[in-house]
Amino acid sequence: MKNDNNDAHRAGLRDYRILYIPKKVRYIVTNIIPVSQLAKVHSDKTTAREMLIYFTAMVSSPYSKSHHAIERWHSWHSRGLYGIFNTSSSAYTRVIELLKEYGVIDVDMSYSVEEHKTRKYALSDAYFNRGHDSYTATSPWLVELLRKQHLARAVNTGDNPIANSMMKVYPRIELPTLEEINAVADMLIRDRVVLKGARCVRRGTRYKATKEMPLRNLDDDIALFTRLTENGLLIPSISAAAGGRVCDSFTLMPSWIRALVKLDGVNMAALDYRCLHPNIIMAIYGESRVKYLSHRQVSDETGIPLADVKVAHLSFFNRSVNDMKRRELYKYYNTHHPEMMRRLIADKMSSPMGYKVTERMLMEKEVQMMTEVISRLDEMDIHGVYVYDALYVNPMHREIVTSVMNDVALGHGVYTCVA
Repeated sequence: MKNDNNDAHRAGLRDYRILYIPKKVRYIVTNIIPVSQLAKVHSDKTTAREMLIYFTAMVSSPYSKSHHAIERWHSWHSRGLYGIFNTSSSAYTRVIELLKEYGVIDVDMSYSVEEHKTRKYALSDAYFNRGHDSYTATSPWLVELLRKQHLARAVNTGDNPIANSMMKVYPRIELPTLEEINAVADMLIRDRVVLKGARCVRRGTRYKATKEMPLRNLDDDIALFTRLTENGLLIPSISAAAGGRVCDSFTLMPSWIRALVKLDGVNMAALDYRCLHPNIIMAIYGESRVKYLSHRQVSDETGIPLADVKVAHLSFFNRSVNDMKRRELYKYYNTHHPEMMRRLIADKMSSPMGYKVTERMLMEKEVQMMTEVISRLDEMDIHGVYVYDALYVNPMHREIVTSVMNDVALGHGVYTCVA
């Protein structure tokens, strides 16, 4: 799919042979590493090069949002690496050794589990967070590997109501042009808009980030949008580690750009649950006398600015017990909902997952609710763009979608509603 700067374009799925790799890696692998060294990886030099290239893609984060912390280190078990680089018993070790020798990756030798068979890998400083280039696989080895991965995701998608619905809606999606996106970016900067606590800027800005006011580089957001869409949309993927959440180009897309996407030729209506995760906490751990929480209520009773409460609620309940106690919201919840906090903390302390059990539980409940919502709407032949606890739909369906979402929340004992 071509992302033309002037003409709006329909959204189709990405060619599975395309992946994003760290900038400069292709040059190093093609022009710097000698063929004699590549021969130690594979007898075919193109295959050897693509093994090196693919490993760098495995330890990079091309779809991380610029204003979020990018995960640098990635854990891989030796069995998993052998399953990928299975042309010989030592192929993956030679790949790692070469990339480390030429300064492309770092290996955390201190991190190991299961008898030293799992290691952590990361791009070196010269390549980490330096941008990405599009790369199209050519060797039979990499093409076949990517094909199998694509088919596995497609099979998984067909069994998942959320992902299946997303696949149905893609042909009806119209993405914004870069010209339209840049016009909105200029407006956000001109109007000094703050998005999620960060001032909007572009490269070369005169502003300096501070603790009170971080900066959000809209050029990085636009680059992310391009990676997510220029060669087609990502096929939806389901993350068991994230409670079954479904991830695709739209969930990863910066929200201010996603707002420009059209469905059936019209701007979409965004419908999301109010204060969902705090209200899930209330449903599971809270006292019967209080059933509903709102960001506004917490802001009014604590004096914390509403915008800060919204940001704090994104992560407060997911933190470790000691970290929670250091946060402004802890005093409020411990004072007004002491029994809820006691039960929540007891769960964190007793679970084999530790404090992370809360985040998993919240996401699982969110996915259960959204799966039911989307399944009901599918029976009515109504489809929208899923973004975790929100649906972006054709405005003509706003009323019925709102009704279904509210009914599902109540059925799950979560006393919230659509904003």
